[in-house]
Amino acid sequence: LFVLPPSFIYPLSVSLIPAITQSRARRDENAATRLTASALRITALLAFPMGAGLTVLAGPILHLLYPAVPETAEAAAYHLTVLGIASIFVCLMVATNGILQAHGRERVPIWTLLCGGALKIVTNYLMVGNPDMGIRGAPVGTLYSYALIVVLNMIAVYRCLNGQVDFFRCLWRPALCAAVMALGARSVFSLLSGHVSQNLATVTAIALAVLVYAVLALALGAVTSDDLKHFPNGQKWAQRLHLR
Repeated sequence: LFVLPPSFIYPLSVSLIPAITQSRARRDENAATRLTASALRITALLAFPMGAGLTVLAGPILHLLYPAVPETAEAAAYHLTVLGIASIFVCLMVATNGILQAHGRERVPIWTLLCGGALKIVTNYLMVGNPDMGIRGAPVGTLYSYALIVVLNMIAVYRCLNGQVDFFRCLWRPALCAAVMALGARSVFSLLSGHVSQNLATVTAIALAVLVYAVLALALGAVTSDDLKHFPNGQKWAQRLHLR
C-alpha cells in the first residue's frame, strides 16, 4: 500500500520529463519552467489525497483488505498511518528526480538519495534500537528519509531554475483539498461505523472522499488545461471539465 501512490507518478514522469528536455533543447526556458511547475502540480494533485487517505483511514483500509487477520491488520495500522504521509514524499521525490534529470542535473538525485539513506540508517539505529519504540521507529525513519530527499531535491530544482518556480503556488491547492478531504473521510467513517458494518463505512468514506476532493480541486483550480495538454486526450478532458 505504501508503494501504491508512487506507481501513479511514474507515468507522469514518462509523459512530462521528455517535454521539459525538448524545451531546453530549443532553449525555450519559459516553456521548461511551465512544464516543471505542471509536473509538480499534477504530482501533488495525485499524491496528496492518496497519502492523506492512507493516513486517516489506515486501520479501516487494512481491516477491509485483510479480514482474515484482524490482529495483524490492527498492529499494522500505526505503520501505514506514518507511511501514508511518507508516500507523499516518495511521489514528490520521483517527480523532482525526473525534473532534475531533464535539466541536466542527473547526479543530484544520487547524492540526495545517499543523504536520505544515511538518515534512514541513523534513525533506524536510534529508534528501532530503542525498546520503547521498537519496530514502530522503522516507518518514522522512512518518513524522515524521504522528506529530507525531497527538501534537498527542491532546493536543487529552485537553484537550477533560478527561483522561477513557486513551490507554494504549485502545492498549496492540492494540500488544502487533501486536508479537507481527509477530515471529511475520517468524520464520515466515525459517524457511520457505529451504525453500519466497518467495511461499508470504509467504502462509503473513501467514495465520499474521492467526490469531495474532485469537487474541491476543480473549484479551486488545482489543475489547469495547460497541465493536461501534455497527456494523451488531455485537451479533451480539459474541455469537458471546463478548465482554463
